[in-house]
Amino acid sequence: MTTLPTKTLGVGHVGIANNLPEDNWPYIRTGELAIAVVPEAYSLLNQTAVAEIFPTAERLGLGVVVAVPLEKGLLATDATGQDRYPQRRFSPEILAHVARMEEFCKQHGVSLLAAALQFLVRQPVVAASIPGARSVAEARANAAAGSEVIHDALWDDLLPLVRDWDRRQHRQPEGAV
Repeated sequence: MTTLPTKTLGVGHVGIANNLPEDNWPYIRTGELAIAVVPEAYSLLNQTAVAEIFPTAERLGLGVVVAVPLEKGLLATDATGQDRYPQRRFSPEILAHVARMEEFCKQHGVSLLAAALQFLVRQPVVAASIPGARSVAEARANAAAGSEVIHDALWDDLLPLVRDWDRRQHRQPEGAV
């Protein structure tokens, strides 16, 4: 942080948070921030941050907080839970893909939720996550998922399924059944 007057303002760290990963990028690249909250940019289904945000953050020593890593709940509730999240309607292709991921997790005795959250900490630049919760029970489930033991064999099966998808292309239009 070279030019921002953080100390004179009584602020220890300055960061950026924006709902669109592409809007975060110009601020991250300045090198003047300590942390960036980047939603909808990194998950088992979304690798947007890998190309530019993560390498730049690593080079600059910037911590990244990944928000919405559960894809509006899809990676927490399984491929049949999409109706609970009407602001995001996933295509049948994505739902089938998540069902495959969930099957691998079940074969290894791990919840998809645990795999989705623990996947984040495999990336060294990720400082924290905001998985989101709509209830106390969901917040507790998120916390418990961090304690599930995941063996390397699951990652061997699951990592080939990690992909980058265009969040705009793989949505059904609002009102679609």
